[in-house]
Amino acid sequence: MQSLTPRQQQILEVVTSEIQAGRGFPTIRSLAQKMGFASPKAAADHLKALEKKSYLQRCPTQRSGYKLSEGILPDTQSFIFATGLAAGSPKEAFDAPDAERIQFNPTFFGSGQQIAVSISGDSMTGDGIQDGDIAIIKLQKSFHKNDIVAVRIGSDETTLKRLAIRGKKTDLLSSNPKHPTRSVPSDQIEIIGKLSGVVRRT
Repeated sequence: MQSLTPRQQQILEVVTSEIQAGRGFPTIRSLAQKMGFASPKAAADHLKALEKKSYLQRCPTQRSGYKLSEGILPDTQSFIFATGLAAGSPKEAFDAPDAERIQFNPTFFGSGQQIAVSISGDSMTGDGIQDGDIAIIKLQKSFHKNDIVAVRIGSDETTLKRLAIRGKKTDLLSSNPKHPTRSVPSDQIEIIGKLSGVVRRT
């Protein structure tokens, strides 16, 4: 399925919440009111977009004219799809308020707050992480010795590496021998989260 814009994700969450509460698929008018739209047409346009992306299907028996596509309600989990997380040299932090979302089966990556980021670079190819892959990062501060973690360096750089903390210095360990170990002051390192899994685009 295609990724969703933040507004489309909000509408999908309202729809699924209404259905799970036993109230059924909301009418276009009530959906517009819940979303704060000036007119029902805006809600209708978003529903058409969700249909085009296969999250909804036409259903003449519903007051809205739509129903959720099979498997959307119980079997998928939404991940914010943030800006790129470097796996070569660090790039900008992936704090992206307008990030789109992508859907996966929730059993793939476990529980907890997670974010999806696109990998750029080849420094972690020894772990099967390729340029262009989608990494799922569980947001947490703790990690174990061999975990691959997303870290922020300073105020605006991020990267995906294993870490070796040596007191006042921390080594960023690549798994591609072409990339040398980089050492940075430990007080400049902030742990963002731990790698939960990798999805390869085909």
